[in-house]
Amino acid sequence: MMDFKGNTNKIIFNWVVVSLIIGVMSYPLTFLMPFNKRLWSISFAFLTSAVTGLSLALITYMFDVLSCKY
Repeated sequence: MMDFKGNTNKIIFNWVVVSLIIGVMSYPLTFLMPFNKRLWSISFAFLTSAVTGLSLALITYMFDVLSCKY
């Protein structure tokens, strides 16, 4: 994020891409170890990381990009 400090759109794009990649990788891992919070499986960790990354991108877009327009 420090590399694109002045370019918020590039930061949001990178967060979305990385989150989608991690989210897609979590599905095949469910065949090895299903989603289960008690075990903190790798598939659960990837899925929660993807959701958190997408949430961060959405919040950054709402507060940094949309608030500058108004």
